[in-house]
Amino acid sequence: MKSATKELEMVYRSKLTPPQKLDCVRTFVLPKMSYMYANSVPKLTELKAFANMTMRAVKMMHGIPVKGSPVEYVQLPVGKGGLGIACPKITALITYLVSMMKKLWSKDKYIEKLFSEYLKKVAEAETGIEDATLEDMAEYLSNEKPVDKKAFGYNSFTRIREVCRGLCGNKDSPLFKIKIVVKDGKLAILTQAIKDGKEKIFTEERVKNLQALLKAEVTTALLHRFNVEKPVKSEVCRVIQQYPQCNKFVKLDGKVSYAAQRFVHKARLNLLAVITTLTVM
Repeated sequence: MKSATKELEMVYRSKLTPPQKLDCVRTFVLPKMSYMYANSVPKLTELKAFANMTMRAVKMMHGIPVKGSPVEYVQLPVGKGGLGIACPKITALITYLVSMMKKLWSKDKYIEKLFSEYLKKVAEAETGIEDATLEDMAEYLSNEKPVDKKAFGYNSFTRIREVCRGLCGNKDSPLFKIKIVVKDGKLAILTQAIKDGKEKIFTEERVKNLQALLKAEVTTALLHRFNVEKPVKSEVCRVIQQYPQCNKFVKLDGKVSYAAQRFVHKARLNLLAVITTLTVM
């Protein structure tokens, strides 16, 4: 993460244009973290600090106010109207979850047995259950059972519990629900992007594109939060992107803050056919 932090600073201080800086971050800087996400367990506090720094750096690169502007605009894919810079913390949590589920679903019987028995021992030690069933293990991983963390110590499955809590249990968590369930006699992942959304269950048959499916669920949740829970900021974003020559929404609503009026970066406006100076109230 220190290396990525230095590279982010180099990109920020470079003389590249905003679109070029964005491409550097999205294509070169953040993808280097992929191996670390799947094979190490950095502290959640460190991941959160790195994610906040990354979002802050991207906003500063594009002249977006650091405070008062929606982080969802930065994280949403370009096809959905955002900048396409995924949150490093969310990416790390999803990558680690997928990595561990691949081991529990492994076609290599030795690896599958090794990790399944490991999970059973951990669940029995921390929950106090003498002979843990698959349902007990699923509830343990989903934080649905009280545990004694000191009984076994920090381990790979403790991290899965943190992943489930980090993706749906905290204030800044993207998903409404994510938990480990039992489907057809094997562990599976259940997700629900938004409160009124449909529950989806991902089994080992979807292992090849599991990471993409989970990222799509996060995108659905972010899009809902941006368009429904933050309607003022998302409406300003759409109007300025589509009609920079009129900017009617900003002119008619005096309650919109200056920060909300200018958070759409200049690089995106330059892609439009009509280029005009935005009226500042």
